[in-house]
Amino acid sequence: MKMAAVVIESKAKLLELGERLEAVRAEQAVLECEMQAYETVITCYDPDFRPSL
Repeated sequence: MKMAAVVIESKAKLLELGERLEAVRAEQAVLECEMQAYETVITCYDPDFRPSL
């Protein structure tokens, strides 16, 4: 494989990894909001409850 092809493939992989990381971060934000919502509900019923995070 020529050096130019390696660079092109490496750039494509880097872009793919960046996109995946962005998706994971977005999913993390959604999950954190969901956790906070559940913690809020639990706190309403159990005032002694302390969130884990």
